[in-house]
This record gives sequence, C-alpha cells and structure tokens, in this order.
Amino acid sequence: MITLDQTEIKIISFLQEDARFPFVKMAKSLGVTEGTIRRKFNRLTKQGIIKTTAICDPYALGFDAPAFVGVRAVQKKADSLAKKIAEMPEVQFVAMTTGDFEIMTHVVAKSNKLLFNILIKISNLDGVKGTNTFLMLGIYKQRWNLGNLLKQDEIKEKKK
Repeated sequence: MITLDQTEIKIISFLQEDARFPFVKMAKSLGVTEGTIRRKFNRLTKQGIIKTTAICDPYALGFDAPAFVGVRAVQKKADSLAKKIAEMPEVQFVAMTTGDFEIMTHVVAKSNKLLFNILIKISNLDGVKGTNTFLMLGIYKQRWNLGNLLKQDEIKEKKK
C-alpha cells in the first residue's frame, strides 16, 4: 500500500470532480506552489495511483449492448486467460474475482449481434469453462471516485 499525504489526497479529489481542474487553482486552494502540485501529480501518475481519462456513456455513443460477463475458468489458467481477455478491444474492465466466476469483465458492443460475437471469442479461449452475461439495460452511476472514500478514511482516523 502506498501512503498518500493530505495534499495528494486533495489532488485526487479535485481531479475526480473535474479532470481538467487547473494546477494553479489547486495550488492556491491548498496553499502550496504549482510546482508542488505538478510534482505530486507526476508521482501519482508514475506510480500508477491515478490515470487521467474520460468516462463515456456507452449509450450516448451508440454502444447499445454493454454487458458484464462472468467467466468460469480452469483455475490453473485463470491468470493467463484474464490477460488474454484484457487484450480484446471491446473489453473495458477485467478482474479476478471470488464467487461463481473466476473472472468478471465489462464488455461494450454496438449491438446484441456484435456482443454475441465477442462472447463466442471469449468462450473459445483456452481455459474457459463457461460464461454468464448480464446485459446492462441502463446506467445509473458510473464513477471511479476514490477521493471521497479517502476523505472518509481520514475522518475515521481523526476520531480514533
């Protein structure tokens, strides 16, 4: 686990609210120099703690068949299988999981027909025992906002 200081936690929070939040405004708000913000941002990026990207609504872009796909895998092949699935351009997320599936993925396709083709590709990979598909009918929340959770941990620590 990497330890973050209060400035780094606040940088993450600013960026998760607005990925284009200016470093100058962050610095002024936090009472530090812009160079400090830039240095800390670069460290967070280099260490893989943050990645800046745009989160898109798949429906707004014409991807009418987003789905979660649970993959049951041969245990010894699960790691290499997850890596193969992660290489597929339609796959947006891959994680090793506990429970009914060894691997959980998020797939985005323009149509059910194209989703079917992706599912066939996944099913034909060496080590797949089976899949279960959960077609998404609507998205009510799509965030990866850990900044607020870090603040909650900070509040809990202060109470101890």
